[in-house]
Amino acid sequence: MLDDKKDYKQRLKYVEQILFNDWDPIGVNMGFEAFDEYDSYAPRIVSMWFDGSFTEETIVEYLLDVETKRMGLSGDEENARKVAKKLIDTM
Repeated sequence: MLDDKKDYKQRLKYVEQILFNDWDPIGVNMGFEAFDEYDSYAPRIVSMWFDGSFTEETIVEYLLDVETKRMGLSGDEENARKVAKKLIDTM
């Protein structure tokens, strides 16, 4: 159980970094004060990893849903796909 909790925390931190550095749909990653801007979206992605639904398509769908429904943006599927591929390749 402790290993699972540690693994979860490590993966969460990693996903938070990817979302901030690579996804960044509102363009805030130039300032340190906004480093946690996307942290609230990372737990869902890490949960996908643990529940077996961690695929490129589910990640892309989730990121686009956040961009369009929560942030009111038009959505950038190309960038969401790039981020999803990076997460899959590196997690």
